[in-house]
Amino acid sequence: MPLFVPPEPLDKALFDVAAQLKVSIFWNPRDLPQGLHSSAIAGMFTPTEALTLLLAQTALRFEYLRNDRHDSIGIVPSECSKNFIPDNGAQRHRRT
Repeated sequence: MPLFVPPEPLDKALFDVAAQLKVSIFWNPRDLPQGLHSSAIAGMFTPTEALTLLLAQTALRFEYLRNDRHDSIGIVPSECSKNFIPDNGAQRHRRT
């Protein structure tokens, strides 16, 4: 799917990826380092490819939620355990 994300704050980039690729992405704002910016991403990417590029230089990783269905993705610190469940403070961007 075509994707364009300019260099911007990481939380904004996550919203852009979710909207453009029509996936739900969850994260806890406390887990995103302050002042972290994404690099530009432009081209045809799957959600896995886009998030791999977006999070490459961070201490964050992503994992698919809901039994590996590819429509919900959690962003967590690299040291977090698998099976991330967002708490009440989690930010979410639902596909449109």
